[in-house]
Amino acid sequence: MSEEAKKPEENKEAAAPKPAAPKAAPAAGAAKPAPAAAAKKEPPPPPPPPEPAEFEIFLKDNGIAGKTLGKNASGIEMIGLAAKDLLAAAELLKKKQKLNFLTYLTALEVKSGYQSIVQIDNHADSKAVVLKVTVSRENPDVPSLSKVFASANWLEREAYDMIGINYTEHPNLTRILNPEQWEGYPLRRDYIGPVDELNEPINYAVAS
Repeated sequence: MSEEAKKPEENKEAAAPKPAAPKAAPAAGAAKPAPAAAAKKEPPPPPPPPEPAEFEIFLKDNGIAGKTLGKNASGIEMIGLAAKDLLAAAELLKKKQKLNFLTYLTALEVKSGYQSIVQIDNHADSKAVVLKVTVSRENPDVPSLSKVFASANWLEREAYDMIGINYTEHPNLTRILNPEQWEGYPLRRDYIGPVDELNEPINYAVAS
């Protein structure tokens, strides 16, 4: 074969890419490269406040400012009221909205004090509303609803007995579960239980 015939073969070998050299394995104990910093996730925006609903709008139209609290687990509208507006609101709702059945009245301790909660219903129209009144520990006064709903009498006595809310203008605000001479209100966080042959003093605020 002539020298000229060999040249194309040599040119092909020169043009062919050479295989890459294998990468050396990292030395034992060598630090691994740090991953790229994950992008910080922004916290989700707070949910919008609940829209005013039927009974909150009704009370506002009648001069009573309530605070919409959304709906409870049963889908019932909840409204926060000032203590001074509770009695007038209950009277209006009973007279004009036919919410004439007191389903329950209860009380509990919250961060800012004590809360009285009442649900009233209109069974004919399957409507109901929950009214919440929060009062301070220093002045736990809530107007009695016994003039509007007779069944509030015993329920307010129980709330007074266990939480210590003072239902003003109640006809007989006395204890109903505990003896009249009982000291303290058993469902308050700072309540200290009695001492007897079986029980040591319990400070529930510490125990919880």
